[in-house]
Amino acid sequence: MTTSSQRIIVHFYAGYKGEERPQSILMEGQKYPVEILSRKRCRDQNTGRHYEVFLCRAAGKKARITRDETGEYDVSFPGDTLALPKK
Repeated sequence: MTTSSQRIIVHFYAGYKGEERPQSILMEGQKYPVEILSRKRCRDQNTGRHYEVFLCRAAGKKARITRDETGEYDVSFPGDTLALPKK
């Protein structure tokens, strides 16, 4: 999970359906391309809202990007509490 001192921006590919998949992660002034390992569309049983979960690799680290139908997203690095390495 990211802390308040870390600002991570995810750039999504925008096709004819809108923002469809993550393309890159911008963190601490460094841009890292994203390789999508898996993609899963889910529905929250309590709210009925849809969201997508992308398991990705960026700069050799695994990242989990969860994006809901409103466009808000969360980025976490499973099993790694450190930030992405500098290039």
